[in-house]
Amino acid sequence: MNLPLLLLILGVSQKENQQWEEFKMTYNKNYESLQEETYRRAIFLENLKKIEAHNEKYVQGLETFEQGIDQFSDMKEDEFKLQLLGSEKRFEELDETAGNSLELLEQEALEAELNRKWKEFKMTHEKEYETLEEEVKRKEIFDFNVRKMEEHNKRYHQGLETFYMGINQFTDLTSTEFRDKYLNFIPLNATIYNTVEESFVEEDEEPIKLTSKSYWYTKDIPIKNQEACGSCWAFSVTGVLEYAYYHFQNRKLVSLSEQELVDCDHRQHGCNGGVPYYAFQWVKQNGINFENEYPYQKHQGQCRRKRSNVGPKIIKSVGFTGLSEREMFDKLQNVGPIQVAVCADRWQGYRGGYFTAGNCNGHGPNHAVVAVGAANVKGKDVW
Repeated sequence: MNLPLLLLILGVSQKENQQWEEFKMTYNKNYESLQEETYRRAIFLENLKKIEAHNEKYVQGLETFEQGIDQFSDMKEDEFKLQLLGSEKRFEELDETAGNSLELLEQEALEAELNRKWKEFKMTHEKEYETLEEEVKRKEIFDFNVRKMEEHNKRYHQGLETFYMGINQFTDLTSTEFRDKYLNFIPLNATIYNTVEESFVEEDEEPIKLTSKSYWYTKDIPIKNQEACGSCWAFSVTGVLEYAYYHFQNRKLVSLSEQELVDCDHRQHGCNGGVPYYAFQWVKQNGINFENEYPYQKHQGQCRRKRSNVGPKIIKSVGFTGLSEREMFDKLQNVGPIQVAVCADRWQGYRGGYFTAGNCNGHGPNHAVVAVGAANVKGKDVW
């Protein structure tokens, strides 16, 4: 019995026969035996009926998509899954693998973004490292700090932090390295307080009523950079004196020499820290050169001061304020910017916002700065 006769006996129509032949030709189907082709044709016809029934529902608006004959139309559903996906279990494994692949892609995207930021960081801050090992180490620290900043900034946007962070020249340093290199204020021994020219006694404190226009000194005094030298104590002293010279002398802007203090005040430790009060005393006794006569070198060296180049002696007295904010604010209003010590542990990645006592990591003051103002900013009283 030949195949057409077999098909006729099975009740296969000429149209279905034509569809089968077109299917084999379109998808280049060849079977190993007549029995295999008969088996596949039966499956094809069964699938064809399912397709036609489905499409009738589609026309009636009961289905949302239309079906048609494709290369899989001679396969049963379980064969399709087995061939295409391996098995139902394999399908689940592929689904899990897809999730893992998505996580991998996300991780790769994060790594690519960190690499982009690293290149931008090195270019912006002109970073060069002596060895490949050192650069690898700095890159690892940079990546850690950037991730920490991103987590911190998420909390900031949720209202859980009072300041936000960003990449700067310190992002390739550990917090310990930053503290050791830049935060070298040395607190004055309490017994010294009795020797100052005037002593400010703490009183019962009343809240200060600040406005957006409370005292704020911004008069053209340039911001300086101590670089990689723990000379904050010297910069805080010159900052106060530069404004005092401007305000009480002839309204002339000057820049005074921090390097002279680093080199010549031998009670200090140069780039390893110092006591601002001793520096004020030293300037009172010896005067201080202008910056252009004794420029900043970013490291401690031999004392090179020349008396002929010494600037005017501008200190008549040095005093302390107590712990009262009222007293500090009064001095700020009546005298000008004042030298203060702060806890700067969290300043390494600072970009904006304000600090509170809770940002101190439990450490005491470790950085000498100049307080230039106090005002109410966006509803917050800040120094």
